[in-house]
Amino acid sequence: MELDLQKFTRELEPYRKRKARIELRHAVLLVIDMQNYFPRIIQPVLQNILKIIQACRQANVPIIFTQHGHAKQAPDGGVLGQWWGELIIEGSISVRPA
Repeated sequence: MELDLQKFTRELEPYRKRKARIELRHAVLLVIDMQNYFPRIIQPVLQNILKIIQACRQANVPIIFTQHGHAKQAPDGGVLGQWWGELIIEGSISVRPA
């Protein structure tokens, strides 16, 4: 499961509208909400994300992981709790990384 970041960025070149260049020494990978609550969303892309994480580690690119979670449903949920009908509660299995 090896990914060459330089090759990967070259392959993206045709899709870049602004022609920005990624300089690995100034880059960081942000991994957002890759947790058990979202299995149907995560499964199709998980292997690609794992490859990118591995490549960033090999290239010494910092990686920041975030996770969605609430301390308590009633006071912490707000509109999101009303919209989703439930919340991801800290400490539950849903918060754990996928």
